[in-house]
Amino acid sequence: MKTILGLITILILGIAVIGQKAIPTSSPKPVWANRPAANVGPPVPQPKTPCKLTKDMAPALRKFKLGQDLEEIASWMPRLRAVFEQNKLRHPETAKFGSVLVSSFHTAPDGTSLTSNLPDLDDVEFSLNFMDEKLTYINMKYREFEPDNVRFFLKQVNEKTSLSEEFWLITDPHIAYATCADFDATVSDGKLKESLDCCPSVDSGYPSVTLMDLSANREFRKRRNDAEAKAKALELEKLKAEELKKKTFKP
Repeated sequence: MKTILGLITILILGIAVIGQKAIPTSSPKPVWANRPAANVGPPVPQPKTPCKLTKDMAPALRKFKLGQDLEEIASWMPRLRAVFEQNKLRHPETAKFGSVLVSSFHTAPDGTSLTSNLPDLDDVEFSLNFMDEKLTYINMKYREFEPDNVRFFLKQVNEKTSLSEEFWLITDPHIAYATCADFDATVSDGKLKESLDCCPSVDSGYPSVTLMDLSANREFRKRRNDAEAKAKALELEKLKAEELKKKTFKP
């Protein structure tokens, strides 16, 4: 009789254990949780030769060159200073950090075009960014140039500027990048689909060349981040003072 009771007990315990295993004790991990923490995805491709050019060796685009003073450009573009000051007032959110954008679409306060009577700029559209009145960004779009593809465009860029074939990295069929010592260069054949939402600043239906001063870009970000941190610290001090006031009795 004891043997039969023992067997029944073992059978009941076994069923209980099986029942416990059938119920998960925790929710399953998402798929991404099983991925390795590092070395995810293919390695980032690198150009054949690192570009060691500095911004003073960067190419000029229609007389515009990284590092130029505003006044130097204004000497042959007479409406530039007026448009610069106008945009400075219109966009204080960036101007307070020393950054002012000027475009070929902008007009002077008297209504005249920025590029009026400058025939060398008739076939291009451009955006220029100044940091502390130094030219730090150039985006030049060529309305009448129709390259077959980005490699065709690069070949001519390399032949006519200080840049070299070994510097470029092509990760997209329509765009090439080069990162040099203290500036970036981007070439687009203008055929990138806008639906990709990739690079609106370098692709608007026209082939373009973009140059950006990396140190100036970092300085702008630093100034903006420092200002945001300072504003948050002041707000925190204000909240602390208000809270202290609420907790302080004045007889």
